[in-house]
Amino acid sequence: MFRQPTLRNIFFASLVLVTALPLFIILSTRTAILDMLAQDIQGEAMRVAAHMSSYLGAPAVESGKLDVPPDLQMDWMQLARDFGLRKFRLFSQEGEILFSSQSDEIGRRTPSEHLSQILRHGPFAQMTGQGTLTLEGEKVQQDLVETYVPVVRDGQVHGYFEIYFDFTARKSSYEAALGRNILILALMAAGLFVLVILALRQTARSMAQRQESDEQVREREVMLRSVLEGALDAIVVSDGEGRVVEFNKAAEEMFAVSRPQALGRLVGELIVPPEQRESHQSALRQRARMVESTMPRRRLEGQGMRSDGGRVDMEMAVSMFRQGGNPYFTAILRDVTERKQILASLRDALSIAQTASRAKSEFLATMSHEIRTPMNAILGMAELLAETDLSFEQRNFVTRFHNAGETLLTLINDILDLSKVEAGQLELERKEFQPRRMIQETVGAFEEEARRKSLALLWQVSDETPPLLLGDELRLRQILFNLVGNAVKFTQQGRVEVKLQRCRRGEDRGLMLFSVSDTGIGISSEQRELIFRPFTQADNSTTREYGGTGLGLAICKRLVELMGGWIWVEGEPGRGSVFYFTVRLGITEHPEQTPAPVEERLPPLAVVEEPRIPMRLLLVEDSEDNRILVQAFLKTEPCRIDVAINGREAVYMIRRAPYDLVFMDIQMPVMDGFTATRHIREWEREIDRTPVPIVALTAFAMREDMERALAAGCDEHLPKPMSKSKLLAVVRRFAERPRAADPPPIAQEGGRSL
Repeated sequence: MFRQPTLRNIFFASLVLVTALPLFIILSTRTAILDMLAQDIQGEAMRVAAHMSSYLGAPAVESGKLDVPPDLQMDWMQLARDFGLRKFRLFSQEGEILFSSQSDEIGRRTPSEHLSQILRHGPFAQMTGQGTLTLEGEKVQQDLVETYVPVVRDGQVHGYFEIYFDFTARKSSYEAALGRNILILALMAAGLFVLVILALRQTARSMAQRQESDEQVREREVMLRSVLEGALDAIVVSDGEGRVVEFNKAAEEMFAVSRPQALGRLVGELIVPPEQRESHQSALRQRARMVESTMPRRRLEGQGMRSDGGRVDMEMAVSMFRQGGNPYFTAILRDVTERKQILASLRDALSIAQTASRAKSEFLATMSHEIRTPMNAILGMAELLAETDLSFEQRNFVTRFHNAGETLLTLINDILDLSKVEAGQLELERKEFQPRRMIQETVGAFEEEARRKSLALLWQVSDETPPLLLGDELRLRQILFNLVGNAVKFTQQGRVEVKLQRCRRGEDRGLMLFSVSDTGIGISSEQRELIFRPFTQADNSTTREYGGTGLGLAICKRLVELMGGWIWVEGEPGRGSVFYFTVRLGITEHPEQTPAPVEERLPPLAVVEEPRIPMRLLLVEDSEDNRILVQAFLKTEPCRIDVAINGREAVYMIRRAPYDLVFMDIQMPVMDGFTATRHIREWEREIDRTPVPIVALTAFAMREDMERALAAGCDEHLPKPMSKSKLLAVVRRFAERPRAADPPPIAQEGGRSL
């Protein structure tokens, strides 16, 4: 079982020890216990005899003879029974038995050698061992103690007691207890022997494991050496003083130094450039004082030095471990020279791409402005022309002319929106709105077209939808407008239905589900993968029946994703389609502000207008067509319109005359609208004058353009192309404000400019 000689010797020694020890304990313990038992019994027997002697009290001594009254004899008999005495007798000096527990012995004489011994030594007891005792005619084998106690009166011995005390039962009890103890000792010895065996087995196993561990350590050393040599990164291990203790093959190639040459040398002298050696040594001393767990674990960048003096850009990770209480450092070094060159090239490419992106954005903004400016005149003139007396054919031409302009404007807006989404410049608003009103108004925009095609146009909002939501209402309208517009366009008969309900998905209470279904031409499974891509339609053939640019659904997809949702479509060719999209909206917690039903909040059919006070307006516009258009829109209004063709003229004219409202173009020669507005606001603050309302009237239609206009001091932003109704609404709204006082006189300056 034990192959090691040392373990075998320990095993046999333990076997001998655990076998001999119980035997020695058994032999020595039994004798000692029996001796102690005999002494205890003898002492007890003598105490009983003395007690019985005390019962004599003060008996009459007649002619030197003890007298035992009958009542005392009865007490003694009872006492003997109480103490469990086997036999007792009272002897006189002459050896006559005066009293005995066996009445047939009274009057007999026995040798008096016991009296002489009592006289010499006093009371004594002796072990009789196991003997035969005749009790009431029956011989009994007992373990007895024979005790002799003198009866002394007035200093004279008159007789003595002889008592036989039985300790057979107690001896048996002691021997039984001794047997139990011996059994316990034997079990303990056996347990000890088992523990010794287990300890020896564990020791043998530990020694075997240690041998196996030593073999594993050797194998692991071989494996680690293979890993070190196969690593693509340089690995340098140094001690607390900075001397190299390990140097792998990749380090040899990186620094052009062989491993034997590197071992034992200082890292600072071997691979650290001269100008960095002092800081390297300082950092090394500081790190050596750190606890292993407190040393920061991060990647650093720096330069290393080759043996030929060349420099290497490297990325390094340094860690510390302790062995035998001494610190060691492991540096993993990666040559990033080539990567840095690539990154530099990528940065240059990124800069070029960003420049191109900015150029694209600027181009789109410029093109938007340049297209919107003439579009403003085109659509405005078409609107004015439609108000004149026209024949049926002429009115048809004007209507188609206006619709084509609106389509072109929609295309421009879609291109701008897509560009802003792709550039990450589109920001969403978060304001309260009424979902029912939004859907009703969006669907209502298609009622006329649906009526012409005899389509049922329906909308439904579930009861669990909150009356007020938080989100970008304008962009939601844009998504619905695109989807409903497509549904009406691709449906010739049947119905188009819009639904809104809340998605029940755990605690996500603000997740809303919109659906737009139709009974139109439908869509195949192959086409579903394409329709959300920019400039893509389900039917790309040249003879397609329906027009469009394919931007609407792509923009819808981007807007839905910005709102934390997703969009998908279901349907089959010839059986209609259903567009679904989800968005995450906020839920306002103001039940007391619940809006009234939509039907109750519709504007009245007719409004009786009161006569208005004439206004004085300043139109700052460099485009002659737009100046003519604005004047034509406002010809029915009670107002006087002055004109400035650039910002400098506008500043000059406002200083000379009071105006009730200023329409300010933004992009103009000499001085743009932003600069002119700032000059006007500064002048008003200097003279403490009530600011004149300024409305930015510009073809820059992006949100950032509106924010720039408001930041410059404008009160509103009205993008081009503008409709007559929107322009009149602005004029009538500002007509209700208090009028400005006349400006103080200023020095006359020549010409029309400052």
